[in-house]
Formats: sequence, C-alpha cells, structure tokens
Amino acid sequence: MNLAMELYKEASVPPDAHVRTKRSESRRVIQEDLDLEIDGKLVRFTAVTNNVGTNSIGITSKIPIQVHSRIRARRASTEGPWNEAIVIHCTDTVGGYKIGLKMVGD
Repeated sequence: MNLAMELYKEASVPPDAHVRTKRSESRRVIQEDLDLEIDGKLVRFTAVTNNVGTNSIGITSKIPIQVHSRIRARRASTEGPWNEAIVIHCTDTVGGYKIGLKMVGD
C-alpha cells in the first residue's frame, strides 16, 4: 500500500466534502509528520501533511522543493517504509511552501 492511501484511510472526512472542487480525486484532512529525502540526497527533514488523496499528499515545508523532483517519504513517527513520489507543485505560503506530491509505484 502506498503512503497516500494509508493516510487517506486514517484521515477525517472534511465537513464540506460534498462540495465539488477542482480536484480530480477527493481529499481528506490529516496532519502527520513525514521524513523526506530529496532527489536521492541524504538531506532529511520533516514536513507536515495538510491533506491527502488516494495517490497524492499535500504537505507544508519550510524549504521549497523543485517541481519534478523525486523524493522519498515516510511517517516520521514510525520510521516506516520509504515511498517514492514526484513533486507536482510548490507554491509560497505563510511561513513556508505548499507542496503537492504524487505517489509513484505501488
């Protein structure tokens, strides 16, 4: 199972879930610390999830991550298995960056 699906199953359904959005898949709200490795570099840091879909994760990070970067992500709390993802967007927000991850593989 991919990390996005795992978090999606655990996440709460937002009260306005019935409202149609521009997204192609439904999203659920969850906050979970993730460890990330960027482009195979041993630079590790923790980011916080905002919302998840069945195959994607929205995170907030204190540093920007280049679009199309390949990353590995895992739950910081359990140091579970690493999951591969690609950065699909990175935009400024208050105190950091909103980053969209698309899971790769399983």
